[in-house]
Amino acid sequence: MRLKAKIVNKLPMASGLSRSGTQWCKAVIIVETIEQYSKKVAISNLKRAEDFLNLPVGGIYDFDLSAESHEHNGRWYTELTCWNWSP
Repeated sequence: MRLKAKIVNKLPMASGLSRSGTQWCKAVIIVETIEQYSKKVAISNLKRAEDFLNLPVGGIYDFDLSAESHEHNGRWYTELTCWNWSP
């Protein structure tokens, strides 16, 4: 899916070690949709985390996203992962 939005905030880079011993980094930015009634959405990126986190606050981009939900203890959580972006 594609979302056109303005970057309004960036969260600190998260990192860790996977079960297999591989180092990972995850960047999360908060964007605001460009609609009559705008909404704030968190978008994450794992593959190009540093480039993703270097996008400027206030910039308007088209984000290509994939959505995935998972269940934990009877509650459902959804994550939007960005795999490409363009100004």
